[in-house]
Amino acid sequence: MPTATPKIQDAIRLAQKKQFPSARKILLAHLDDAEVGPRALELLQVLLKKGNGKEAKLVPKAPPLAAAITFFNKLMYPESRNLLVVHLCFWPLDETAIWYLAMGYYRQQRYETVLRCFELSLSVSPKNLNVHKQRGMTIAKMGDWQAGLSVIDQVAKQHPNDPDVDHLRAEILNVAGEFDKAQYHYERVIEANPKVMRSYISFAQMLMEVGKPDMARTILQTALSHEPENNSLRVRLALIDLLDRDFEKGWPGYVNRHDNRLIDYFTSRHPNIKNFTPAHFRNQWDGKSDYDKLLIWPDQGIGDEVRFASALKLLPSHASVTLQVDKRLVSAFQRSMPGLDIVPVDAALDFQQFSHHVPLGTLPSLLLKTRDDFNQIGASFLKADEDRRQEYQSRYRGERPLIGISWHSTSTKLGKLKSIPLESLIEALLPLNADFVNLQYGEYTEQCQTVMERTGASIHLAPELDKKDDIEGLMAMIDACDHIVTISNATIHFAGALGKPASVVIPVSSDWQWGRNETTSIWYDSVNIFRQDVRGSWDPVLQTMAKDLERTLGK
Repeated sequence: MPTATPKIQDAIRLAQKKQFPSARKILLAHLDDAEVGPRALELLQVLLKKGNGKEAKLVPKAPPLAAAITFFNKLMYPESRNLLVVHLCFWPLDETAIWYLAMGYYRQQRYETVLRCFELSLSVSPKNLNVHKQRGMTIAKMGDWQAGLSVIDQVAKQHPNDPDVDHLRAEILNVAGEFDKAQYHYERVIEANPKVMRSYISFAQMLMEVGKPDMARTILQTALSHEPENNSLRVRLALIDLLDRDFEKGWPGYVNRHDNRLIDYFTSRHPNIKNFTPAHFRNQWDGKSDYDKLLIWPDQGIGDEVRFASALKLLPSHASVTLQVDKRLVSAFQRSMPGLDIVPVDAALDFQQFSHHVPLGTLPSLLLKTRDDFNQIGASFLKADEDRRQEYQSRYRGERPLIGISWHSTSTKLGKLKSIPLESLIEALLPLNADFVNLQYGEYTEQCQTVMERTGASIHLAPELDKKDDIEGLMAMIDACDHIVTISNATIHFAGALGKPASVVIPVSSDWQWGRNETTSIWYDSVNIFRQDVRGSWDPVLQTMAKDLERTLGK
C-alpha cells in the first residue's frame, strides 16, 4: 500500500494536469495523517477555487451533503466523512460540508484534524463566527485552555452581545477544572437566556462530574419547566433517579435514551438483518407479553452488554430466545448460557422470524424493578475457559497473591476522570506483597517497565494475550487471579460476571450503575466499590482500598 507521502505527490501531479477534484480527494483523505496532514492542508488551501465546477461530467448528480449529514446525525462518523470527502472534491467552497467534516473529527476527539478543517474553512470565509468559536473550544480540549479562552475573548470583542460567549467561557473553564468560575458563567448565560437548553445540560453535567447530583437535578428540572417535552433532559434526570436507586422513576426515562432514533440505531448496527420493516419493529417486548421467539440485541458497549446480561436470569422463559452479543463474547456466552441461542451482532438474521425484540439495555428496566429483583441475580453468570484459566494460573501464580490490574479508560465522555496513574495505583498496593498482572488493553509495556523500575513491583505483562480482542483469554486471566483491582471499565464487568473478588475505584462523578453511596455492587456480588472524595485526588481512596484488600487477602 503506498504511503501518504507518495499520495501527496500524486495529488500534486493531478493538480498539474488540472484534475482538481481528484487531487482534492487525495488531500482530504490525508488530512487526518499526523505527519502529512499539515502539507495536505496547505495544498488544499491552494486548490480551493482551482477548477471548481469545471469538470461537470464527473460531478455527482446529487450532492452527497444531505446523506452525509444524515450519517452524522446517526453518529456514523466514518460513513459521514466518506461522503463529505466526495462532496468537497467538487464543491470545495461549501462551508457547511467543511463544518460537518470538522465536527465529525471533533466528536472522535481528533482535535489536530479539527483545527486543520477550521483553517480550511477560514480560507473560504475568514469571518465565520461559528468556526472561530469552535476553534477556541478545540484548542482548550487539546490542553491549552488559556489559549482557547483567548480566542473566545477575541470573539467577544468583535461581538459583545453574542449569547454564546459566556457559554463557551464556561465550557472552557470547566475543561480547565476552574469549576467555580465555570459555574459563574453558566449562571450568567442561563439568566440572560433562560430557554437555551445546552447551557443547562452542560452545567448539570459539570455538577455531576464534581459530585453534586442534587444541584444537577435542580438545574435540569428548571430547564424542563421551560421545555417539558425535551427528552434529553428527561433522560438525564432519569439517570440521577437511577443513581439514587429510584427505579420506579428512573427506568421509564432511561428506556427513552435513544430518543426517536431507535430504528436508526438498530439498522446501523445490523448490516446483515433481513426482512426488516418499521411496522414489525414496533413489536418491542414489554416484559409481560408472551412471545413466540424473542430477539435481544445489544445497544451499548461491551461492558454494558455483560452487565445488562445479568438480567437474563429473570427472563420468564429461555426456550425461544436469541441473544446477540459482541462477537468477542459469543463463545463465553454460549458456554455459560446453553439455553439461549447466542449469535454475534453481525449475524445474518431474518427479522420477520422473531415475534418480539428488545434492546439488551432495556431488559433491566423490564425485569429489575426493585432491590429484591437485583438480589435474585445472585453470583456469577459467566464461566471462563477452564483450560486457559489453568494455563495462566500455572504460568503467573507464585507463592504471593496475584492481583490483576486495569487503570485506564478511553471513554470519550469520562475516560480522563476515571483513569488512575499506574504508579499511584502500584505504590498503594505495594504493602500487600503481591504480584500483579496487566489486564489493561492497549500498549502499556514501557509504562509498566518504568513503574517496575521505580517501585520494585512485579508486574506480569502477559504480552501473549490480546487484551482487547481476545476476551476469552482476558476472562481466563481474570479468573486465574486472586483479586482484581480496576477502574470502571469493561474489566470490572468481566470480573463481576465471573464472580471474581474485585475492587472498583471510581471518581467522585459516580456513574449511575454504582449508585450514590453504595460500597458493594447491586449488579455483582463479588465487587466492592471505593469512591474518590475530591475530583482528581486519587491517593486517599487508593489507600483505603489497599487497606481493605490487605484484610481480604489476609483471611
